[in-house]
Amino acid sequence: MGKMRNYTIGQELPPLTKHVSQARINLFEQSGNKLEPSFFTDAETAKKTLGLDSPMASGRMSISYSLEFLRRFFGEDVFNRSGMVDLRNLRPVRTGDTVTVKGKITVMTREANGQRVTVEISIENQKGETTSAGIGAAIVPAGFLPPVE
Repeated sequence: MGKMRNYTIGQELPPLTKHVSQARINLFEQSGNKLEPSFFTDAETAKKTLGLDSPMASGRMSISYSLEFLRRFFGEDVFNRSGMVDLRNLRPVRTGDTVTVKGKITVMTREANGQRVTVEISIENQKGETTSAGIGAAIVPAGFLPPVE
């Protein structure tokens, strides 16, 4: 049996903060041993194709941060079996930004084998701007929930 936890609607999850460096973006975008120039990895390409003054992070990085955020909260044993994220990227995350993933439980639904816990997710940059928003969820098996009284 796993670690038992209480979940309540409105409960805020511990935030996850990440600094987005160009080195981190390059590592994320690297294909095999080769780093292809793109508006994610090269300032000149970003300027030429998008008119940006610096590269931006892929929206997939924000999804990855959301997955890490929920995996830490629910635990790998729960989230890796039944977790999901549905995220909308609203504004670019740039090299040098610091982003914080936040969330709170909004819905809890009984399932045949436990309880689906749904979390509203937002990602904000250091300026307080929302860069991504969506939901995530996991089905928490009955063995991870306190007994019903």
